Amino acid sequence: MLLNKLTTVQLYFFWVVLLFFKHVPYQV
Repeated sequence: MLLNKLTTVQLYFFWVVLLFFKHVPYQV
């Protein structure tokens, strides 16, 4: 159960990061 929750958190974090990079220009 804990491992499943951890995986969900990692997937959520990955999705947020992906949306962030898609919204903000890659070059800084």
